[in-house]
Amino acid sequence: MPQAPTVLLVDDDELIIEIGTMTLNDLGVSDVETAVSGVDALRVLEVRAGEIDVVMCDLNMPEMDGITFLRHLSETDYKGAVIPISGEDERILKMVGKLASEHNLRVLGVLTKPIMPDEVSGYLDKLHEMRQEVDQQEKRVAGTSINVSVDELRHAIENDELVVYLQPKVSVNTLEVISAEALVRWEHPEKGRISPDDFITMAEENGLVDALTRVVYRQSLRNLAKLIAAGYTIKVGVNISVETLTDLEWPDYAVAQANEVGVDPSFIIMEITESQLMSNITSAMEILTRLSLNKFAISVDDFGTGYSSMEQLQRAPFSELKIDRAFVHGACHDNSQRAILESSIDLARKLDLETIAEGVENREDWDLVAELSCDMVQGYFIARPMPIDQMLEWLEKWDRKLPS
Repeated sequence: MPQAPTVLLVDDDELIIEIGTMTLNDLGVSDVETAVSGVDALRVLEVRAGEIDVVMCDLNMPEMDGITFLRHLSETDYKGAVIPISGEDERILKMVGKLASEHNLRVLGVLTKPIMPDEVSGYLDKLHEMRQEVDQQEKRVAGTSINVSVDELRHAIENDELVVYLQPKVSVNTLEVISAEALVRWEHPEKGRISPDDFITMAEENGLVDALTRVVYRQSLRNLAKLIAAGYTIKVGVNISVETLTDLEWPDYAVAQANEVGVDPSFIIMEITESQLMSNITSAMEILTRLSLNKFAISVDDFGTGYSSMEQLQRAPFSELKIDRAFVHGACHDNSQRAILESSIDLARKLDLETIAEGVENREDWDLVAELSCDMVQGYFIARPMPIDQMLEWLEKWDRKLPS
């Protein structure tokens, strides 16, 4: 049995405090602190530093409202979870929950008044899962976050220390593997595997991202050649940097490299994000159009997180639209998230674009995107990114599972 949490209940209504405390006690939570305002709550947190596991906070309070309190809470070293509570419109409540997440607070969910025991119980169960995830994440960070220098990264780019992994994208209807995304990893000869989080931004900030893109592209072509040689007609998607979309020589380079490896450009997908498209629209449109003329496929990556207009989606020669995981994973439990997912799929269909749902991590995610007639899925529910040799083995096993 997981240890019962310590809860801080913040509300200026004494009746809500009394009912909330009784509800928590009935659910096995005996250690309940209470506060009648945000200021009062901050005092409690200071006295019981590091001991509060969950803060349940009303939004409408005198002296300091719940939104202001959450902002102040984020500025402390609070490591627990939060549950915003309100009798206000549910959309406002959800917005506050997302705002709290933007403040890097761990949000278990939101509660509308009156507080229902079943909902509170569900969030307490979720707290246990969150604790486990946080523990695992901290262990991963402690074990994988490695300090590297710009010179080391430059050396890695020039000496083939970077390895391209592939993550499959699967047809929702047939379960066939249609394509795979190329994702770079760094195998340091002394420090071992280094996370992309530790070197991608460094490359962007130190003028190395173009060289990095070219290395990833060349390796992706070699991986694609291996897939074709093994009898698989699978496309490979390569993420293109902002700098690449300003390099008017990139289309010629891309074609020359594909020809050198003996790969038809029609098997290659250039993946770009919305924000990249908008950064220099004129040169980007020229480069994308020339790539399209040479039979490369063009994909909008992380759709929904940038600032592209409907006009740009219509003008650019895109063939597919990848919906960001923020609108996919867990959308079955969030009406707003589901609405964005559904409208994105409908938009792509009307623009004659194939749709790919990123971040499909469980059966619920799969069932929803299938219900909404999404074309393909990508995510841990299918497979994690893997080196080419493992990818070939995985494909062989996957094909044996397919219906004949």
